[in-house]
This record gives sequence, C-alpha cells and structure tokens, in this order.
Amino acid sequence: MAEQVGHYLLGETLGVGAYAVVRLATHKRTGVKAAVKIIPKDREQGLTKAVQKELTIHRGLQHPNISRFLESKERSECLYIFVEYAAAGELFDKIEPDKGIQEDLAHLYFLQLIAGV
Repeated sequence: MAEQVGHYLLGETLGVGAYAVVRLATHKRTGVKAAVKIIPKDREQGLTKAVQKELTIHRGLQHPNISRFLESKERSECLYIFVEYAAAGELFDKIEPDKGIQEDLAHLYFLQLIAGV
C-alpha cells in the first residue's frame, strides 16, 4: 500500500539532497503529479529557521520559471512541501560531465534563471 500524505499518494524517489528527499506524489482525486520535498524535523528543535524561511519564500513565489508551490503538510516527524512537478527533470541533468552545455542553451537557461530570481 502506497504511503499517503494529505490528498497525495507518494511514489518513487526523484532525488536525495543534503537534508531532504524528493518523491513523486499523485493527487488521489485529480491524478495531478507533484514533487514533494520531505524534510525531517530535528527531534529537539523541530523545523530550523532555514527551513521555515524556505517555506515562506516558496509560498510567496509566483513565476513561470519556478515550480509553483501547491501546499505543505506538517507531521510530528517531517515537513512535506508539495510543488509543481517538472517532468523534464533537473537542470543539472542537462549538463554533461567534462563537456558542459552548449552556449546558446546555457544562455537561455541563464535568462530563465535570472528572470525567476
């Protein structure tokens, strides 16, 4: 049986970072896919200020080049941040090791990045 958080069923792991895991999530009613960042809480302090700041910023961002914030859920052990799923993957996956990326494509990505910032 799939793990459920709120209205979402959690699926495969999409990525693992220094302090979080990102998994694919599917809304039970609509079938819409989302990426969910799962951040474990510190047992004694709960959510760190950095995580609280990230959540506050994500809630306020609205830009076509940034994954849209959908919702968050908090449980005693973790914070779950649901964002729009980018099926094309991460930007870093587009960069070939030891080769880099074509200059025109890098320029396009850079313009999108600074427009979102």
